[in-house]
Amino acid sequence: MIPPETEVYSCWMAGFTIDLEQFRCDAEEFGAQVAAAGILGASQARYYLLPAALPYLTEAAERQRYPYSQPPSSRTYRYDATCCPNAHELLERFIRWSTFCDKYEPHHCEQAAAIVRRVADEYRL
Repeated sequence: MIPPETEVYSCWMAGFTIDLEQFRCDAEEFGAQVAAAGILGASQARYYLLPAALPYLTEAAERQRYPYSQPPSSRTYRYDATCCPNAHELLERFIRWSTFCDKYEPHHCEQAAAIVRRVADEYRL
């Protein structure tokens, strides 16, 4: 919801999730096809997955380097998909694009929806 006092809505990303059981491709391929069809920057953005995005945290935790050493840490840390299973599951089916901005007008949103619809129709089981 956009607060009433906000004059310009400016988010840096838009996206959607797909039901992987409904398509004959994975989210990575779906995103690539959306990008090829005209929504530049559309992708699965796998770098949002914690282990892929933050390898230095994984390494520091594995080696128990400060602040992951005990003490001060009260437990052993691990950074992988099991740490945040809901986020991991969401990102496995999330497609985003970063070209979304405050210059979008209703017809741009309609164009984007039409592109996603065409790709969905092409890959639907």
